[in-house]
Amino acid sequence: MKKFIKVFCLLLTLCLTLSIFGCNLGVSEKVPTEDKFFVYEETSQGYIISSLAEEFKEELPSQIILPSTYNGKNVIKIGTSLFAGTAITSISIPSTITEIGLYAFESCTSLKAIEFSEGLQYIRQGAFSKCSGLANTIIFPKTLKAIETRAFEYCNLLSVVDVVSTCTIATDAFGAEVTINKI
Repeated sequence: MKKFIKVFCLLLTLCLTLSIFGCNLGVSEKVPTEDKFFVYEETSQGYIISSLAEEFKEELPSQIILPSTYNGKNVIKIGTSLFAGTAITSISIPSTITEIGLYAFESCTSLKAIEFSEGLQYIRQGAFSKCSGLANTIIFPKTLKAIETRAFEYCNLLSVVDVVSTCTIATDAFGAEVTINKI
């Protein structure tokens, strides 16, 4: 009986400790990549991530979760050539970002996963050009209005894209081998 009481007390203590201090049982919350990696440009609508901070460029993580806000205002755009040529493997784009700038991810050959959020409206020229690691299918958000010329040029492993029927797609936005499903 004493052994049972000791085990019971131990379990009770464990449960109380977990309830007080919290417990993460494999469920991970998405935490944005630190602001120190980015240079922001303020506009009247919000912030543009305009470049990578030179002093931290070598420390850039391979998995990027872009912040949705900076200094209390929305982050609204990924700037021109922001990640071009970097070794990132995945990017998560929040719903506040409405535009991916010219050549933003050009030649990111290690990029394998893109998570778009509803809110994205424009993918500019060459944005994902030469991202040879992108494979299989990409599903675009319903809010997307336009995919510009050569946006996914030389993404040779990409085979299918699902995009809303109201989205304007440049005739050379994708390689000839890509099947475009308008939904």
